[in-house]
Amino acid sequence: MQLNISEMKSHLSAALAKAEAGETVIICRRNKPVAEIKAIAPEKRTRLRKERPVGLAAKEYPDWNRTYAVA
Repeated sequence: MQLNISEMKSHLSAALAKAEAGETVIICRRNKPVAEIKAIAPEKRTRLRKERPVGLAAKEYPDWNRTYAVA
């Protein structure tokens, strides 16, 4: 798909839908290509650290509940 800047402004949602579907959208200025929009590969999300049960740190901070209790 190839669009001039004014067309891109008017049809941005459609152009993004085409890019998400795998098509490359070329943006032109005065009918000369200047940029392209294409889908990016989804990133795999990884956890930075393991989950641990709630309250596991209670031994490290025995005064937490008394000091920071919400009334």
